Amino acid sequence: EALKVFRILELKDVARVDFRLDVEGVPKAIDINPLPGISEAYSDLPILYRLSGGDFPSLLRGILKEAFQRQGLRWPRISMKARNRNAA
Repeated sequence: EALKVFRILELKDVARVDFRLDVEGVPKAIDINPLPGISEAYSDLPILYRLSGGDFPSLLRGILKEAFQRQGLRWPRISMKARNRNAA
């Protein structure tokens, strides 16, 4: 349902859609935040993403990749050597 709302409203890159179930158990969108907080410690989006099995760096990567693609930009590739150097 959230993806349907996202597409109908033509949202970009990332958004948060909150739902409540009506008395028959049908989800109803009650709030749409096209610019949700992304503080790793206390914002809903990163917390929910982490609870679904993701980690904060992959969330940020996903958001940035979507923005790059939408703008027609190439996603920069980092060599394994550079990645290992940055990890040290």
